[in-house]
Formats: sequence, structure tokens, C-alpha cells
Amino acid sequence: MMKTALLSLCLALCVLCAARGEVSLSPMFSEGAVRDTDRGAPRITGRAAPGSPVYVRVTGASDGRSVTMTLRADEDGVFSGTFAAGTDVYFIDAAEDPDFADAAEGALICRRGAEAPELPSVFTNDLLDRKGNRDRKAREYPAVRRLLSLYINSRGAAASQRGDRKGFDTDNDEDLAYFKRDLALYDFAHRDRDWSRPLGRRPCRCFWQSVWPSWFNSSNDHPLDGDPDNGAFGNYMPYAFANDFADILIMYAMRLGRIKKPFDDNLRDMVRQGAANLAAMQHLQEGNLALEDHRGVRERYTRGAFHYGMFVNGDYLTEGKGWFYNPAFLDYAGGGVLNGRALWGLCEAAAADPGLRESLVPAIGAGLQFCLCDGYEGGYTRSSSGGRPYWRDPGEHAYLTLGLAETLDFAGKAAAYVDKKGRRVSFGEACRDSLNALCDLQRGRSWSRYPNVDSMAIAALARGCLALPGDPDAGRWRDCAAAAADYWLSLWVRRSEYRGEVINFGLNLVPGEMTYCWGRADDSWKARGQFFYYQTGHWLQALALLYRVTGEAGYLLRCRRMTAYLLGDNPLRIRILNETGGVYNWTEDTDGDGLEDRAMNNMYPESTAYCQIGIMHYLDLPEQ
Repeated sequence: MMKTALLSLCLALCVLCAARGEVSLSPMFSEGAVRDTDRGAPRITGRAAPGSPVYVRVTGASDGRSVTMTLRADEDGVFSGTFAAGTDVYFIDAAEDPDFADAAEGALICRRGAEAPELPSVFTNDLLDRKGNRDRKAREYPAVRRLLSLYINSRGAAASQRGDRKGFDTDNDEDLAYFKRDLALYDFAHRDRDWSRPLGRRPCRCFWQSVWPSWFNSSNDHPLDGDPDNGAFGNYMPYAFANDFADILIMYAMRLGRIKKPFDDNLRDMVRQGAANLAAMQHLQEGNLALEDHRGVRERYTRGAFHYGMFVNGDYLTEGKGWFYNPAFLDYAGGGVLNGRALWGLCEAAAADPGLRESLVPAIGAGLQFCLCDGYEGGYTRSSSGGRPYWRDPGEHAYLTLGLAETLDFAGKAAAYVDKKGRRVSFGEACRDSLNALCDLQRGRSWSRYPNVDSMAIAALARGCLALPGDPDAGRWRDCAAAAADYWLSLWVRRSEYRGEVINFGLNLVPGEMTYCWGRADDSWKARGQFFYYQTGHWLQALALLYRVTGEAGYLLRCRRMTAYLLGDNPLRIRILNETGGVYNWTEDTDGDGLEDRAMNNMYPESTAYCQIGIMHYLDLPEQ
């Protein structure tokens, strides 16, 4: 019944598009965005003006090569055709114009049985291969070149104010420089220096910035020359937040063991170097790393805590510098939003690469010592109703718990930290206590009104069930996670605010109701809907893991709908997970008509990493 209703909705939207003279690929997603090529060639289906020719272009993410075909819409406005596919992600553009002006966009993930493809990664790529070849000589360059050209000329780039570079081609020096300066997260400025010696406190090469270099300016950084009126490019040094850096590291670590021939053929080196740079952000000296801030407050971040981030030159991000030059930005305060995710990143890297465990397990233990014991002194660590320690709040504690669950196969019985009573706590015990603390913190069927908090708590509990399936408390973890997921899936959205299909998640301010108008949280009503895609990625991970635990079909269906939405089945008709592998931070309903109409030019580490992490968990399922 639900499947039939969704198909009817897709067809209704397509008829509307056709009436407007627009091509739609929405029917292609009626079965989701994943195809198993063992079951036959994948089919492209769409709607256009009856009888019109439709030009279709199919581009593979692994090599950036395209093939085109011409289809014709029948008297009902339906066009259809198949294409030869391997294990890859295929970007599909369909238009009534042979130049693909105003093309509808979509993508299909094609797998062969249990073999899933790698998701695109141009946005985070280093243009450096295993043999040391760089830029145009790098093994991945031909594909990077084609995919960047496809993206710059895409509907999505135009919707996000990127599509303004006609004839873009990285074979031109100016366009290659544009990619490095205005689009890529990777630190190209220091890639080619002598890495036999460290760069300040930064030990090695692989480094992802918070955003592309030209983003850094007086609104988010401090001027290097001390003159706030000097807005020249280069007067603001790029940096990475520890948590954003960890997110990208997890995304890359998850590729190890999953992908036979990774797009970055130096993938293992990137993971090892990235893990070393993240570990270098950890404070392993005695004393407090924090400085007094503009409020006159000095936080208490002692041994094992993570610095807030790192500039590309190896200096630490501190109070009054970088992002925190703006006194209104207090992400580090009250326990901050850094330690849980940084620990999760180290845990995922150690789980993915046994060669990292000797160096990372002690660092993880030091982080747990701070987060689950020493943090009591600053008021950041608290005790649940069951007397179990937890880090800051349910959402931040969930990140830490996800990391702990990844350590059990190789460090479960090893000592992790010493608790307040002087007792040595093993990684396994810390994981069990952390999972039960999450259950202790649940109030009714949820933890908070925020979708990012509850999704991560669900993900951690489901991952704990998979890591410790025979534990006496596993049933409790499963039931807490399922109760929260069922509650969030039951929420409805006012039609006066949003008239599309409810796929993404918003705020739960009123029992039984969800809103995408975030201004309602502080009573400053805003009719504009905003959709934040790091949260979509969170929920993909949570529901995919919970489906593995419960087999409940509703969780799988929502994963399918979210993935299809990200790959083109959305009101904007764009690939929100685009050809570069980047994901827009959010989209908006700017005209108040109840549908998204603008993508923000702000691909970001959180949205990119969490959507890719979520889709990879979804692809781990035996069915999609």
C-alpha cells in the first residue's frame, strides 16, 4: 500500500513537471536509487512532453566517461531505456535540449551482488597517486577532470550559484587553480613540501580543511596581519576543526576493505596520514589546553582532550583565533562538540587498519580517560540515572559510543581508562556502560527535539547490538533505539509549511509534529523551510544499522527514500550528493511555497561525510 502511494505521488509530480515543459527522472526512483546489475541492465525512466525527444547522458563516477542516447517520450509522456553498467555510481542527465540545458539530474548506484561501488570523492581528493604523480599526471586526474566539468555545468551547480564558468576544464591552469582554491577541501598549498619533517605540530601530508581556501575571510577567521580591514585572500589561514576532520577520516577509513580498486589508489596512506594528523590534535601533556576567552571563562580541557582544530601550518586553533576570532562562536564551550567525534574518528581508523592500532589505542584510551572520568572536574562528564558516566549530552556521547563499538574486536579486553574509584575499565566495559547510559538518558521515546541527537543515539545503540549481540542488555539497547526511531518516523509536518513528501528530518518542537522551519525553535517564526543534509546522513546510518538489528521494513523503506532524494528525487531535480562527492550543507524554500528551491553553495565536511557514511551503511544491507 505504502509503495503504491509513493509511486502515485512520483507520477503526479512528474505530470506536473511535464505540463511545465520540464523533464523529470522521478519515476526512475520508484524502486530506490540502487540497482543490482546481476538482475539485468539498469533502466532509466522519466517523463517529458508527449512525443518529444529526450537526450540522456550517463556518466560513470569511476572514470568520468559519458555515453549519450536519444529516447522519445510516448503519448503519455513516458520515456524509458537501459544502459550497460558495471559496479559504479552513474550520473544521469535528461533534457529536451541536446546541449543538456536545464537537464533533470539523477544518479543510480549500480552494484553486482554483494559488491558495492565506491562513492565519488573528487571534493576530498588529493590529486596524488601511489607512485607520487601529481595533478595532471596523477592516476585519478582524467576522471577528476571529467567529473569537475560535468559538475560545473550541472543543474545543481547553477542552483547553488556555482555554474558560472563556461568551458571549464582543469587542463587550463586557471581552472585547475580554481578547483584547488574555490572547491576542494584538501590542503594543496602544502601537499608538495618536504614531508620528511613535520609542519609545526602537523606530522604529515593528508589534511582536509573545513572548507575550500577562498572561504576563509573576516567572517570566520582572524587576519594574519592583525588588520581586520585587510580582506585580501591569503590574509586568512585555512584550518580544520577536529570534529570535521574526523568525519572525513571516517568516510575514508570505511573505504578500506570495502573497495577493491579505490579512486584514490593511495587510500591507505591517506587514512594513515589523516589519522596521524587527527591524533596530533590531541592534548597529551599535563595541564589545561584552554585559554581564557572573551567572557573571562577558561574551560578545563586536560590530558586526553582534543584541541579545537589545527591550521594548515600546524598551529592549534585556540580561543580568539580562526573561527573563534568571532566572540559569538562558542563551539568549544561547555564540553564543546569536538571530543566525541574526534575519538570516533580514531576508533574507525584503528578498526579499518590494523597497522594503526599500536599508535592509536593509547590515544583513544587517553581520550576516554578525559571524557569518561577526568571531565567530571570541568562539569562536562556527568552520571546517568544508572550511575554510568556519559560525555556531555546524549548526542555527543553517542559519537563516542559509536567509536567504542568499533574497538571491541581488537581491544575489547584491554584497559581503556581508570574511573573515579581507581578501577581499570576495559574497552568492552566502557562500551556496555556507555550504551546503557544512553538508555538511562532516554526520556519517554526520545532524547531531545533535535534529529541529529536522536539519530546518533539510535545508531550507537544499534551498533552496540551488532558488536555485543549476546549481551544481557542487548534487548534493552534494541528496544530503546526502536522506540525512538518509531517515534520520529511517526511525526507529521504541517502542509502549510511543507507540501512535499516527508523524507528528511526536522525539529520536534510539539509532540507528534516535526517542522523544517528552524526559526520556531526560538519563537522567531520563519516560514522558510531549511533542510540540513548532515542530519539525513545521520538518519541513514541510524536506520540502516537498526534494520540490521530488527529487520523492520519501515527502516529500510526510509533509507531507500532518503538515498533516492539525495541522488536526484527531490523538488530541485538535482544531485544533492553531486559529481564531486560533495553534499550541500542545506537547501531552502526561499519563496515560501512549501518546496525546496535553492541549494546553498556550501558543500561541507559534515554533510559530505555523514551522507556518504550513511549510504555506505545502507549499501552494507543485503537488500536495498
